[in-house]
Amino acid sequence: MATLLDAIGILQKAGVYATIIPFLLITAAVYALLVKFKPFGEHKWVNGIIAFVVGLIFISMARAVEFINKFIPLFTIFLLLLVLAFLIFTFIGIKAETMSELFTKNPAATGIFVLIILILVLVVISQVFPEPTMLIQYPEEAERLNLSLVGPNATAREQAAAFGMLQVLRILTSPQILSLIILFATFGLATYFITREPKK
Repeated sequence: MATLLDAIGILQKAGVYATIIPFLLITAAVYALLVKFKPFGEHKWVNGIIAFVVGLIFISMARAVEFINKFIPLFTIFLLLLVLAFLIFTFIGIKAETMSELFTKNPAATGIFVLIILILVLVVISQVFPEPTMLIQYPEEAERLNLSLVGPNATAREQAAAFGMLQVLRILTSPQILSLIILFATFGLATYFITREPKK
């Protein structure tokens, strides 16, 4: 008898997870944005065609599809943990309206949510694009493996641009800079909560 794992394996072999799901996700997201902000007016068929073309272009880029396939499980786990936290707070007597107001009207909570999303994005980027990560964190190993951000036929300008970008990434990802960012973020949040005016 076929099992759920067998069905999932068949879907994977058919390319559902590699192409169809990313295509539908990107097409739906682009269409929703076009309908929301109306850059091309109220023409639904125009918005649909643009979203369809963007979805096709997206799935033609292998690493973009890989990014979506790696990001969705992490984001799903984060949402499940968030729902679990809501349930725990509900069991201890905190009202759902209070928690909803905390996440929708509190800039600090919104900032933390955005920060977690950015961390997830950076984690996935480091997996999808391992070359820059290795060049930044393990330059000796990258040199041994002959890894580079530019091809062998790159011009001097392209090599200089890649070198400059690599140096900027090394500075931004250094422990000292990250510690300063966390320190300033903590100080900013503390200042906000101390100096804000109480609601009447």
